Amino acid sequence: MAKQTKYQNASKSKGFEPSQQKAHSLEAHQISVMMNSSSGRDKVCALLQYIIELYSISLQNKGVSGSTLKIITVCNRIVKSISSSRKMLRFMKFIEGIRRSYKYLNETLYS
Repeated sequence: MAKQTKYQNASKSKGFEPSQQKAHSLEAHQISVMMNSSSGRDKVCALLQYIIELYSISLQNKGVSGSTLKIITVCNRIVKSISSSRKMLRFMKFIEGIRRSYKYLNETLYS
């Protein structure tokens, strides 16, 4: 019988099947690849922005009390902050293209 690694033993105790382990690592890899690009970061920020905005709107429709008003104010500040961050991500998007071009030129010229 083959030795099992510490990770495999822990995952079996949590009830993960080998196919589930592979799926979890694949999902983590896909998220990591997406976060390496500026468009991926922008998409994640957009998702967070819209979720918080939706939450704020639902609180406004529910009715405004003292504590709810504070939460709505904080949500609106977070949305504005994320919006500003996304503007910077979109502005810096061209740098990724420059980096790829530089890498390609180095590989073709010095290979």
